[in-house]
Amino acid sequence: MWAKALGAATALVAVVGVGSMLYSYFRETPDAATGGIGPEQPADGRYTLHAALPQQLGRRAHIEASYTRRVSSVQRAGGRALNATPSAAYFRLDAIQRIAAVDPTDGITAYEYEVSSLRIGTTSADAHDLLHDTVVRVQPRPSGEAIITVAGERIEPAAGGTYEAFRTMTPVYLGLDEDRRYEVDTPRTPGESWTLTLDNEPLRRSLGLHLHMDGAEATGRARFLSVEMGLGALEVTMDVTGARPRNIGMNGEVETYTLSARERFSLPVRPEGRRSFDSTTTSTLRVRVPGDDGISRLFDFELIELRHQTNTPLD
Repeated sequence: MWAKALGAATALVAVVGVGSMLYSYFRETPDAATGGIGPEQPADGRYTLHAALPQQLGRRAHIEASYTRRVSSVQRAGGRALNATPSAAYFRLDAIQRIAAVDPTDGITAYEYEVSSLRIGTTSADAHDLLHDTVVRVQPRPSGEAIITVAGERIEPAAGGTYEAFRTMTPVYLGLDEDRRYEVDTPRTPGESWTLTLDNEPLRRSLGLHLHMDGAEATGRARFLSVEMGLGALEVTMDVTGARPRNIGMNGEVETYTLSARERFSLPVRPEGRRSFDSTTTSTLRVRVPGDDGISRLFDFELIELRHQTNTPLD
């Protein structure tokens, strides 16, 4: 039983979604990408950054994305601590993204990816091509459980394969306003910083997709660093305590949970342009599992996730 429970470190992909909710869609302006001159500085020195993609049917972009996850766990029982075998995952995607459907109310409702390469492994060193020269269609849903088809055939949610790769590296949440979530829809001055709180409905909703937020506290901070060649540099930090994951992938009671995310964006100051994104997310989790012998075991998990994405428009 306990060997099975220790193996549940791999099954914690449900918790991985907690970090994924902070992951979004990004790219850069064509003039910045080619070294041209960016837009002139506004008279008041304030810029509006654009995290969300333009809702433009047929818009194509080159997407490069990678995702790395490392999970470690410790079992504590009878005064002893036993280290479990660490688990890991690595995904890398190179594709042409096309906006395939747009709804006036929900925004972008379908993407198509002409996949040049989808590499999957436990690390970058042992990753291998799982897909190439294939069309993948992703239809975001409010829950984040997107409908994904490969060469016209729908695939089911599963850990460690194509579904999880697209779920962690492409937009899968329907109707989330990325500009409002980071509050970049308000014009900002380089050097300005602001607090992100749970009063921000899109932010709270994104956290609530994977966490029970009753009694939770979140401390966030965004800072607009600078503008160069039409691209604004943005840093965001977010720390969450007191929340509970909606699904942990094993039987047990969550006693403690924390989330810490550090993100860096490069966002265009006009709607069209290239977006890039890098983040490090660390989640810690303590789970108490009752045993058949009446003795409970404690499992301490640490998940570290690294993400990178660039999304460069082609049209």
